[in-house]
Amino acid sequence: MNCLSGRQKAIVTDISGTTRDWITAQCQLDSLTLELIDTAGLDENISAQKSIDNASQKKTLELIGHADLILLVLDSSREIEFDYNLFYKFTNKKILTVLNKSDLPQKFDLNTLPDFLSNAVQISAKEQKGIDKLISSIRETIGVSDFDLQTPICFTDRQANLLKKINQTKSKEQAIDIMEELLQ
Repeated sequence: MNCLSGRQKAIVTDISGTTRDWITAQCQLDSLTLELIDTAGLDENISAQKSIDNASQKKTLELIGHADLILLVLDSSREIEFDYNLFYKFTNKKILTVLNKSDLPQKFDLNTLPDFLSNAVQISAKEQKGIDKLISSIRETIGVSDFDLQTPICFTDRQANLLKKINQTKSKEQAIDIMEELLQ
């Protein structure tokens, strides 16, 4: 994977839970261009008094709502008390669980994941291990592992619905309008 550009919009520390904003990077994965967005983590126990935390949580949920794929990154070297109920809202989304820090002694029990989060891959970002498996899992999860540029494919319901509309149009002008909308 080759990251082409990115915008850093956050101060990053080693202290868990300090990210309040989001960072984007555009990456090339073979012939596929991805926009990766690293957001603040989710926590249902955010105090109502901390409006900055509430705002960052709201933005994270908004970004997740628009995502084609969610990479749920967990620290596998820690026992994680994670409220998976936060993700039950997104069971209609494609989610790939990424267990990072596989180079350290493992304390996270993979069997505690609910079924819809059990599609998991272990990596060590620090040692760059498991990255090929992560890339392969991303391609499989979004349905492009056997992608052929000569075969038409729809990635979203919106694209499929627009193509159906094109097929039902009665004029060239309507078809052009729909194609322009499809490219947006």
